[in-house]
Amino acid sequence: MNALLDQLHLDSVDILGWSDGGNTGLIMAMKYPAKVHKLAVMGAVIFVDSTVVSEAILTRLTDELASLKDQAAHISQFRKKMVTLLLSEPQHRYEDLAAIKAPVLVMAGEKDIVKEEHTRLIASHIKGSRLVIFPGGTHYEPVGRPWRFNQTVLEFFED
Repeated sequence: MNALLDQLHLDSVDILGWSDGGNTGLIMAMKYPAKVHKLAVMGAVIFVDSTVVSEAILTRLTDELASLKDQAAHISQFRKKMVTLLLSEPQHRYEDLAAIKAPVLVMAGEKDIVKEEHTRLIASHIKGSRLVIFPGGTHYEPVGRPWRFNQTVLEFFED
């Protein structure tokens, strides 16, 4: 992202990221704080373990990875890389979030696959961040209730 912003001659941008896109936005804001004007993230994580997502999800992903072990098909290799990524990335600590200087909107659904406590801890470790937990919402809030999600994001960026 940093190289792309340099190529486009953009000094500071607003970023919206959902799920892995939110993770990417947080990493960008930690590594290149001057490049991020405002950041809105939905369903993001800073590490992966059973305090972040349920043990059932971790088990399902681990089982899927094992089932893909000996499959050679291109799609199987791609899925193996994706599942490995989901189980191992990102790898940050709450303290790393202190590097973020931009205003940040941290969002999740009340029924998100990301545990609410993790989302709250992300927000609490970013000075001045705003937290929104969508009542009844899931990890798929942007497609499940786009009007509510979009209004929340636009109000943040326009503020």
